[in-house]
Amino acid sequence: MARIASTRLSRLLTGWSSEGPGPLPRRLADALRELAARGDVAGGTVLPSQRELALVLGVSRSTVTAAYGLLESGGWLESVRGSGSRLRGSGTADGYVTEGRLVSFDARSRTAVSAGGADLSSGALPGLGAVGEAVAALTGGDVGALLGDDGYHPYGIPALREGIAAYYRAAGVPTEADQILVTSGSQQAVWLVAQALVEPGDTVVVENPTYRGALEALRARGARLVPVGGDGPADGGQSADAAALRRLCAHVRPRLVYLQPTAHNPTGRSMDGAARRARSGSGCSGSGSCSSWRTRRARN
Repeated sequence: MARIASTRLSRLLTGWSSEGPGPLPRRLADALRELAARGDVAGGTVLPSQRELALVLGVSRSTVTAAYGLLESGGWLESVRGSGSRLRGSGTADGYVTEGRLVSFDARSRTAVSAGGADLSSGALPGLGAVGEAVAALTGGDVGALLGDDGYHPYGIPALREGIAAYYRAAGVPTEADQILVTSGSQQAVWLVAQALVEPGDTVVVENPTYRGALEALRARGARLVPVGGDGPADGGQSADAAALRRLCAHVRPRLVYLQPTAHNPTGRSMDGAARRARSGSGCSGSGSCSSWRTRRARN
């Protein structure tokens, strides 16, 4: 039976004591229930003992005892003498399933679309005609230049990296080709950023709603996701504007903020230049539709 270490659980519970109304036991119970509902702690996981969790959270044992009692009365916790307290899930999978966004491309989905249905499980758009036009315009000389070596370019084709660097230099940002990494789409970019910057238990602020592929990459890394905007409880239903981000960042001290100000998936919203500048200067940081990343590390 899986157990969660008290130190890891305390990281997942960051900010619990100042979130929500009511006394401390109620806040702690609500925070633990939220972890179970989101699947951040898998159903069936054995929680730390009351004494151990109280010690790592810096509260009295009676606070944890009362919180466990609230969870048990609500059906979220099962206490077995000699085995500890086991957290119940809410229909979520015990393990994280990767590549979930790709299931919409299986044979059943294609059959449904060909029969006149609409596949709403993916935010991926059809291919652009401009891509076919660009490929058709290539000459033998263009292709031949790419066949002169072994073709293994993990950071991207050198000519493409130089072209991207030149674009940034023309925009006033000194950039060399060796500073450019070309990814196979935004999903790989999000995954690489999550792997490089986020540790299990770190808090990451995301818009509500946001790009499904980013949620999968961040949750696979073990991040604690906190929503802002939309119908997210963290912002009281307000939009993810600069003021809302400032308040939330001051409250939860995130390791990373994921934003899509240029072209939002799945809503299709976009921001003008002034709104983007206000957001980027709000004390949080984010990404411009996966094309650029800035990070803010919480002070320990």
